[in-house]
Amino acid sequence: MTGRVHTLLRDGTDGTDALMAVRLAEPVPLAVGQRFAIRERGKGVGSGVVTKVLD
Repeated sequence: MTGRVHTLLRDGTDGTDALMAVRLAEPVPLAVGQRFAIRERGKGVGSGVVTKVLD
C-alpha cells in the first residue's frame, strides 16, 4: 500500500525509534497492535506497530 508520511518525530539519540503519522493512498482495514513494514524502492527500511487509527 502506498502512503505518505505526514508527521515524523524521532525518539532517542540513535534514531531507531520514531512516531509517524501516515496518510495511505487507499482505505485499508487497520487494527491497533497490527504490525507493518516500510519499504522504499523494494527494500525494507523499517517496521512497526499500529498504535492509533485516525479518521
